Amino acid sequence: MNERQYAAKTWLNRNYALWCEIRQLKARREVLLADINGGVAPYRAKETQNDATKAQARTEDMRLAYSELCDLIDRRINEINREDSDTLKVIDKLPDATERAILIARHINYLPWARVTESLPWARASVFRYYRKALDNIYTLLYADIDKAYFEIYGGGTPHIKN
Repeated sequence: MNERQYAAKTWLNRNYALWCEIRQLKARREVLLADINGGVAPYRAKETQNDATKAQARTEDMRLAYSELCDLIDRRINEINREDSDTLKVIDKLPDATERAILIARHINYLPWARVTESLPWARASVFRYYRKALDNIYTLLYADIDKAYFEIYGGGTPHIKN
């Protein structure tokens, strides 16, 4: 992979960390919900009124935490949807449907390569060849004007790629 392809891939992957965070938050939400609904305290010989009050307060605290966690997840999902919408607008400009399909599977749906390659009717090597070509085309769509201006001013190089 050359540096231009890497720059395009980096741009496409900018939402991956957010997607991982959403998955972790959803897992935490499931644990919290299980604690609220099914969290059975161990058997106690005699439960006092004070113990019941503490348990009720703890449940209320967990419900509040659950509500706040759901709000956070919704905000993150909205954020990733906005970013994915911008990414899709760029991907949609690619002329080749195969390139679009590969980029959407990999960078919007976050499928592992094994799933991407098995979902397409081409050999793995062909899929990667299409992918590299798609990265070149994405790079051109994103950075061509910047590179041209930079070249005219400085005589070469790429401003967004660190050497």
